[in-house]
Order: sequence, then structure tokens, then C-alpha cells
Amino acid sequence: MLTGLRSPQTREGGLFDEADLQALQEGDCLLLESQRLFSCLRKAEGGEAGEEAFEDLREFLAERNAAAALAMSDRKEEILVVHRLNVPATLNVTLLSTNAIENVIRNWREQTGNVKRW
Repeated sequence: MLTGLRSPQTREGGLFDEADLQALQEGDCLLLESQRLFSCLRKAEGGEAGEEAFEDLREFLAERNAAAALAMSDRKEEILVVHRLNVPATLNVTLLSTNAIENVIRNWREQTGNVKRW
């Protein structure tokens, strides 16, 4: 439970000391870096750019979690298939998303939700 959590300026009575706050900030930096690298992969156009972005992300993961990097390497062909087909980056974002079917269902519900008579 995080009751008593204070901002860094008012730490008296808080649950985190300086070392905890430093670790949290470093974790935030790692998260932002991984998001940036994944964004680069999604926005890459062409096989070569996709390969380069994939390797950057895999190397970043390998330094922190070998199992995650290995799992990603095992799925390299599936991840890069869109890049090798030279699909434009605007479509990469859609095709690399797990929300494709969810978007179709949501759009269908929005279109048919207000129908009063069939």
C-alpha cells in the first residue's frame, strides 16, 4: 500500500527514501527508452530500416532481460514481415497493432448503436 507517499520535496513521513526515488526515476527512463525504440520500429519503412530498428530494440532488451530478448528474436520474422513488404509506415502502425479487430468491432457498434428500426 502506498499511503503516506509524498512528493520528493516533502518526503517526511513518506514510504520512499532517496534510493527508492532514484530507482523509480531510472525505471521511468528505461520505460521511456523502450517506448521510443518500439515507436521507431513501428515507424520504420522498408526491410532495412525495420531490421535496424528491431536490432536496436533487441539489444536494449538483451542488456536488461535476456529472456525477453530471446523471445523477441524468436519472433523476428513475424515482426518484420510488414517491413519487408515495404508497407508505408502509416499502415505499419495499424498492422503492428493488436487492436485491428477491436477497432472494427468498435466502429461497427458505433455505426449500428443508434439504429432504431431495421
